[in-house]
Amino acid sequence: MRVNKKQLLGFGGLAFVVGLTTIAYNLPTSAVSVGGAVEVRVEVYNINLETVIQSPEDGDIVSDKDVTFSEMHSHASNVKYYLTYVAEDGTETVHELTDQEISGTDLTGRTEFTLDLDNYGGAGTYIFRSVATNDDGVVREDAVQFTYARSSADQDDVVVDGDNKKIAFRVCYTAGVDRLVYQIFDKNGNPVSNEYEYEIQDTDCGDCVEIEIPLEGDDAPDLKEDGQYTVVIKSYDENGNPISTSSVYFDYEAKPDDIDVPDTGSILKALNISKADFMITGLVGFTIISLISLFVIRRSHKK
Repeated sequence: MRVNKKQLLGFGGLAFVVGLTTIAYNLPTSAVSVGGAVEVRVEVYNINLETVIQSPEDGDIVSDKDVTFSEMHSHASNVKYYLTYVAEDGTETVHELTDQEISGTDLTGRTEFTLDLDNYGGAGTYIFRSVATNDDGVVREDAVQFTYARSSADQDDVVVDGDNKKIAFRVCYTAGVDRLVYQIFDKNGNPVSNEYEYEIQDTDCGDCVEIEIPLEGDDAPDLKEDGQYTVVIKSYDENGNPISTSSVYFDYEAKPDDIDVPDTGSILKALNISKADFMITGLVGFTIISLISLFVIRRSHKK
């Protein structure tokens, strides 16, 4: 009989503890104090609320001004999007994309849209944020940073040396550009030079560089004809991915071959006779002598 009473007391105590635990667990956001010494707060969150940006990825370098943004969300009643342009001096301009905002009840799905970055600051660094909220006021947020990179060359900056010894032009580039590769083509699109390369020293910021191509020397382009030539400039990121292509042109006037004046001695030096003159004179003299020889031989046979 004593054993039964102990068992009943044990079951009763266990039931009492379970009951208190159940009551505490089901309390809303509130406080329960025991003797004023211990305070317990029970807060219930919706762990299914989420927003995840799928593209662009953090650290991406894009070369196209039209960029596609993609985001996944679950159990949200509202999702807002923000695009921040970070200028070279660090100034931030925040664009709230209200036309892309999503609202609903227990909203779960995927949002995708495309923006022309030239309308939001142009080339440079961007931060894209998505902020999801549910009916309980709980907020979830995701953000990525990416770079819109490109390079360009202005035709107005092209300078050709007066003696056709070199051509110079200016190339401006943004953050994310790692190297420039440029080559000269003729009017038919055929390359007339090797590929030249310029490596950017600091890829974290944009700048401009003056580039010169020698038109004389061992590594000079093979410019044989008068006319217009085009310099094509390509830019690449640090992984070798192409970013952008631009071009400038220049007019070239081929110089006539320099007259190679031989040393004609002290008597004929002042005449400035070239090798070509000597060759023509020699051929004429050889022809005359040959005709005279034939004439003499023919007369000798007749006798």
